[in-house]
Amino acid sequence: MILDRIATFLDHILNVIIVIVCLFMMLIGSYTFYDRLIHGELFNGGSLLTDRNEGYENQIGWIKIDGTNINYPVLQGKDNYEYLEKNPKGEIDTDGSIFLEWSNDRLLRDEFSIIYGQHPAPEKMFSILGRFLERDFFDAHQNGTITVADHKYSLKIFAAYKVETSNSFIYSPSLRTADSIINFIKTRAEIYKEPDDKNGRIVALSTCSKEKELFQVIVFGTISE
Repeated sequence: MILDRIATFLDHILNVIIVIVCLFMMLIGSYTFYDRLIHGELFNGGSLLTDRNEGYENQIGWIKIDGTNINYPVLQGKDNYEYLEKNPKGEIDTDGSIFLEWSNDRLLRDEFSIIYGQHPAPEKMFSILGRFLERDFFDAHQNGTITVADHKYSLKIFAAYKVETSNSFIYSPSLRTADSIINFIKTRAEIYKEPDDKNGRIVALSTCSKEKELFQVIVFGTISE
């Protein structure tokens, strides 16, 4: 009888130990996940690894325009020079990277944001933006997506504009509202159509034109979830 009680007691103790060990392992696993999340293996600068987000340092998301070569990670540097001639891995590269204006909110919560890219060669980086000045090309390539954090925005292109690099109105995005941008480009853009979502935030894609330093080609789109 006593031996049976001892056996039952020991069996109970063993079960308690097993439960404690399982809980401990679960806590260790949760902590490891959290640590990786915070330090960038699963979460990088506010951007969950979704779609083709590779998790590069300073990467905030991914941009894709249907039917074009534009399918790249988007970074954000401490200024607008950091990624002009540096690839997403941080290596010197004259093609540079696709990057968000340094003063814009990295989650694209501003009413107007600008994403920049170089114009190195046909079908590379943002070189193809110049073709949006052609009506047929513009009409056939108006859809895309921008992913930041856990938000996947639909991008709807509504205007293409060749603008002077010195244009302080366009290139001061944090000071502009969506309405002010629409009103400014409505009669100036080479190609313009009324945006489907007039209450949406605006993202502009900018690259140098054939005239290089004098002009930029800038393509405007609204984003919505």
